Amino acid sequence: MDDDPVNHMVLEGFLKPRGYLMEIKLSGQEALAYLEECELLPDIILLDWMMPGMSGLQVAQKVRACVRLFPPCMTDRRHR
Repeated sequence: MDDDPVNHMVLEGFLKPRGYLMEIKLSGQEALAYLEECELLPDIILLDWMMPGMSGLQVAQKVRACVRLFPPCMTDRRHR
């Protein structure tokens, strides 16, 4: 889950050639709706820490409340 298309391209360029399937969502609400409807949960969920509307942390908390073995991976692109 990330709202930055450049991050999508970077991840696709790295993961797809290695055989990973990706499902890209642009918001927390979109990600949660997908997870509620998908037949098979993803092996890993990459979440952007800072998102408009619902942060990656909020999404992780909601998913973790429903799925015990949820492996969150948070990202943050802020420059220091």
